[in-house]
Amino acid sequence: MIDESDNDKTDLDIESARSVYVIDLDGVLADFILEFTSLANRLFGTQVISTHSQKVWDIHDILTDEQREKTWEAVDVSDGFWIGVKPLATWPEMELLHSLQHDDMSTVHFLTARNLGVNLQKQTEIGLGGNGLCSTSVILIGDKTKGQWAKELGVTVAIDDRPETCDEYVAAGVPNIYLMRRLYNQPYDNPKVITIGCMMEFCWYEYKRREAEFAGRGIVDGKPTDNDDTSGGGHEPGAERR
Repeated sequence: MIDESDNDKTDLDIESARSVYVIDLDGVLADFILEFTSLANRLFGTQVISTHSQKVWDIHDILTDEQREKTWEAVDVSDGFWIGVKPLATWPEMELLHSLQHDDMSTVHFLTARNLGVNLQKQTEIGLGGNGLCSTSVILIGDKTKGQWAKELGVTVAIDDRPETCDEYVAAGVPNIYLMRRLYNQPYDNPKVITIGCMMEFCWYEYKRREAEFAGRGIVDGKPTDNDDTSGGGHEPGAERR
């Protein structure tokens, strides 16, 4: 005879093992700085840089306050600026994120502080879709902080390029937090935050974390198992670079 309480416990174990992700866009997946300084260059003839060479957060070493303000004004009236932002993540990294979006044990949200632009939500969704990602999970933070969104969504994994945001996630109780290493956000040292250099590294960390968590709960491929061997096998994302 099947004990219904055991089934209920198994369902709860599986549900509690579900990962809820919030992934930042600009500075993590998208090269906003390249697009923004390219626009400023067309307006003022100023230097063009990418996120990889950005040294300070507000790029005051590249643009004056007035130039930044005028460039933002141009972004605000544009219906295509955010569509044109180039990816920082490689195509293989995008494919891994695409797989994560379609994993039954994961929920993925793209959480962004973008707040200017014509049809901003639609632009952002088109930009993500053009890079092979499901674009229906875009959240514009609006008047809330990312920490507040994390609590509301029940986030278990967060990645951002802004140290202050990582600190918000720590305060919100998010158990797994990653900082994307950039020139402008170092040094940063928080024992509750893992600093990574690329999305492939993020995917590798997450693969190993989830593998260990599922094994500890007796779950393989999102299903309970009675086997002692719960490793599930499989290929490690990021193994190619090691």
